[in-house]
Amino acid sequence: SALTPQEWTEIHGKRNFFLGAWSMIFPTVCHILYLPSLRVFYRERRSTCFKIMLFLAMADMGALITTGTAFGYVSFNGMHFCSNVLLVGINGCAAFCFWYSSTCACALLVINRICELTDRGIWFQGWRSSLCLLAILVYSYTNGLFSRPVLANSVHETIALDPFIPGHSPAEVRSG
Repeated sequence: SALTPQEWTEIHGKRNFFLGAWSMIFPTVCHILYLPSLRVFYRERRSTCFKIMLFLAMADMGALITTGTAFGYVSFNGMHFCSNVLLVGINGCAAFCFWYSSTCACALLVINRICELTDRGIWFQGWRSSLCLLAILVYSYTNGLFSRPVLANSVHETIALDPFIPGHSPAEVRSG
């Protein structure tokens, strides 16, 4: 790289104290509010529906950390991809992983509830529901590791596939 991480932050970063603080405080409050639900989901995990909701709640809490707390840290310090490649890259992979887990668990919960309503709930009882959740976990980790990560950017105040670094966008690289 032509610049040090600190120079990247100073030249191309933008500190946003309000967004950074909000993005760190709000997920913390959500985690605190999630705790009673987690306790109930864990206590009732013998039921397939509650087992899936426990998995979904843990995926949501992980997503709150990656897209909330870690993004708040990036915004608060005015960072972007070149400021801290390791932090932003790992956070982006984890965000994708939790997003895949959450969406697949929601779909599984819908399918489970439909099966329960149509008297086919036996399809998800016992080890079958655990096998479905394991498949979701493997799918999520595989896609999280081998997909292009989403990258946090303090200037654009977003998490996107494009790092939005001046002179480094795909169109600018192609043109010269």
